Amino acid sequence: MKQKSNMELRKQRLIKIFVTYIYKYYPKQYDKTIWLIGSGRSGTTWVSSLINFNNSFRELFEPFHPSYSELSAVGFCQHKYLNDANDNIAIETLSSQILKGNFYQKRSEEANRFIWQRPRYKNMLIKDIFTNLLAYQICKTNKYVKPVLLIRNPFSVALSKSRTKDWYWMTDPIDFLNQKELMNDFLNPFENLIKDISKNGTHLDKQILIWSIINYVPLKQFKGNELLVTFYEDWVINPEKELNRIQEFVKLDLSVNGDFKDFKKFKKPSKTSVTNNFSISNWKSQINQEQLKSASDILERFGFKELYDENSIPNHFILESLIEENK
Repeated sequence: MKQKSNMELRKQRLIKIFVTYIYKYYPKQYDKTIWLIGSGRSGTTWVSSLINFNNSFRELFEPFHPSYSELSAVGFCQHKYLNDANDNIAIETLSSQILKGNFYQKRSEEANRFIWQRPRYKNMLIKDIFTNLLAYQICKTNKYVKPVLLIRNPFSVALSKSRTKDWYWMTDPIDFLNQKELMNDFLNPFENLIKDISKNGTHLDKQILIWSIINYVPLKQFKGNELLVTFYEDWVINPEKELNRIQEFVKLDLSVNGDFKDFKKFKKPSKTSVTNNFSISNWKSQINQEQLKSASDILERFGFKELYDENSIPNHFILESLIEENK
């Protein structure tokens, strides 16, 4: 059994070496590249499958995962922040390679069955949950990339993370204080809040604060026409409308009208889902008034308190107000 296991590992290494060589030295030029970013448990896996409903994209699943040796070797970490002052050439170079598709990890290629099918993919879709804080800096030098930020109700996200505590999540917002440029650019006004929640906050409070930070920063960085913001709840309610918004933003014909053959995917949770339904308000029965008050106070500090109404429907006016401040 041990010998068979060693042979399998050797086979996997050889495959990775071969495929990595192909992607690196024989890169393919993609017509369009969509970079779907968002918080973990926000529905990015599900939404990426909807964008790629007709399998026209080479789909990269979390290629910026901090556990990958390529990423850790250049100093990448969870929610890494970059700006002009602390630009990391190694991270930026690797990021550009990933965005161009010159990258291979077996886990990231799960949606792409065979390397010899690569020529059929005209476009690329990159889905990630660790890059909200560096997306703006990377997009500045990779202007062909179309970034899409997916937002989901913070209570739903936080409760989902509480059910998956053994997954690869940031668990303490105090870690943000280690990134000096991030603090100087955005988080100094929230330093005392971060310290207080880290020391005295509940798990829910900590996840609400992390959610606030990783959504607040890109909304403050990107101008309205540089980033498409889409809500998980809008995908649940009217997926065709959101897919059309993606199509208009990317300027890509996804053949939505009259040709939605894989509509069944909309009613099927993603492979990373821990529930079997798409309820957008079931979080209400899982928290008490004290928890709601504490978390709402955190959201209010970042301007997010009214982002959702009492029925968990996104308030687009609040979002537009946040983005309008950047113009």
